[in-house]
Amino acid sequence: MLHSGPIHLKYGGYLLTLRPENNPHLIDKKTMAVRIFNLRNVPDDEIEDVREALQQDNIDFYETPAGNWGISVPAFWVRDDTVAPRAKAVIAAYQKERQVKAKAEYARQVDAGEHRTLLDNIKENPLRFFVYTIIICGLLYISTMPFINMAKGQ
Repeated sequence: MLHSGPIHLKYGGYLLTLRPENNPHLIDKKTMAVRIFNLRNVPDDEIEDVREALQQDNIDFYETPAGNWGISVPAFWVRDDTVAPRAKAVIAAYQKERQVKAKAEYARQVDAGEHRTLLDNIKENPLRFFVYTIIICGLLYISTMPFINMAKGQ
């Protein structure tokens, strides 16, 4: 929304006046940032590939990190909302290409017998599997016994 005159806002007991000539965000309607790609739980190689794809397509974007405690939103953003659909299309095309490559790699591993299964992991370290199974059974026993005893009336 474009504004030509001052905007008056009430905040608490104060009256705030915002003038477009002093605040360019009131003049330019394209200043609202749009998140185009969330980076949380995304592998580093995919982040780098998406960054390169956006740069190759000459899309002006910026990146926000997760912050020191990981509570901020790590993402790619565009400043102009009219560019967002094109940026999202570039990212979607990249992700489709990545999906096709991943499926092909998985099929190649299965065909070559290199794909690891649960049985392979058990054979590799049977003691770890046995210990984990005992721990899980113990936790299930501790978690369910109070309810079983209540049902029996003890």
